[in-house]
Amino acid sequence: MPGTDLLQQAGGGAFTDLRVPDFDTIDPEIKPMSVDQANFGIEAEVMPQTVLSARFVHSKLNRTIEDLGNVLPDGSFGYFYGNPGEGTNIYAAPAGPTCTITVQGTCADYMPKAIRQYDAFQVELTRRFSRGFLFDASYVYSRLYGNYGGLQSTDEIRLSDTGRGYGNNQVLGAAAYRGGSNANVAWDLDWEFYDAHGNNGLYGRLPTDRPHAFKLAGAYEFKFGTQVGLFFWATSGTPVSTQLNSNYYYQFWPNGRGDMGRTPTFSRTDLLIAHEFKFGEVKKLRLEFNATNLFSQRISQYTWNNYNYQDIGFFSPSNIELFDKDLDKGFAWQSIAKNTSEAQGIALDPRYGHAAEFTPGFEGRFGIKFIF
Repeated sequence: MPGTDLLQQAGGGAFTDLRVPDFDTIDPEIKPMSVDQANFGIEAEVMPQTVLSARFVHSKLNRTIEDLGNVLPDGSFGYFYGNPGEGTNIYAAPAGPTCTITVQGTCADYMPKAIRQYDAFQVELTRRFSRGFLFDASYVYSRLYGNYGGLQSTDEIRLSDTGRGYGNNQVLGAAAYRGGSNANVAWDLDWEFYDAHGNNGLYGRLPTDRPHAFKLAGAYEFKFGTQVGLFFWATSGTPVSTQLNSNYYYQFWPNGRGDMGRTPTFSRTDLLIAHEFKFGEVKKLRLEFNATNLFSQRISQYTWNNYNYQDIGFFSPSNIELFDKDLDKGFAWQSIAKNTSEAQGIALDPRYGHAAEFTPGFEGRFGIKFIF
């Protein structure tokens, strides 16, 4: 091929190929992604125009397809597509000295299977519109458990404060979330499998788990033409997990999932007031006032979970190095984070544990409609 091989010219040490060409590296035994679901429900009319219902929902991921990474002998990165934890992907090549099992004389790690299970029980009371009144009230108790955030990875969040983002399709600029794909980081390196206590498989409540959710919606139409509508929503906060930033842009969850508790409980109240003036049989003039977040609740939707500074660059002084760690035995992660080259200066992120991404405050809109 024309040109100079910069990797060879540098003696193989100054450059690392983080994306070795892998157009044909697909597991020949790969199986399609699949989900098992079960739904049960019952409903009964308890009063005229009023229905009480109960439902149970179960959804369990059987397997997914992911890009599975490994570090090649020259330090470059190779990827291939397969089913994590199944078939030929039960084991992974360790990036460092971790050796939980020997396979054909070579050290290997156990590759965890992708787990994502959602179970929910819902109770709902609904009154159909009658005599100028309707309402719907529901309560959901649920659990979202596993180690796989889904095609749109909820483990990979980059707020604008980091100076970084994800380049999603058909989006101008960077996005805070990683768009839907089969290329999450969860199986790129073996340190994505472990916490700092030697546990393989980051199982727990997933980042969008909200155990309790309550919704109330209602509307009333007065005889003189005024309509009032109310919507109230309250849910549990989401789990927050300490994140360490390591070289190669990879994250590491030293205490597993949910060690920082949850974000604050979320609630919001919306109000609609409208009045119609009739002109003849068809024509109407409608005035509306729509209030979003009526009580101007500024609730944090995100707790800063980066223990060390999320710097830009594959090899940053503020990132920790995990290539020399025996992950199966655990390690003192706080000591490592505090003893990087920039230590107390930049390495530790002062925003750790602080609230961020607050919901917008009160917003009111007036509207005029002429109906004919």
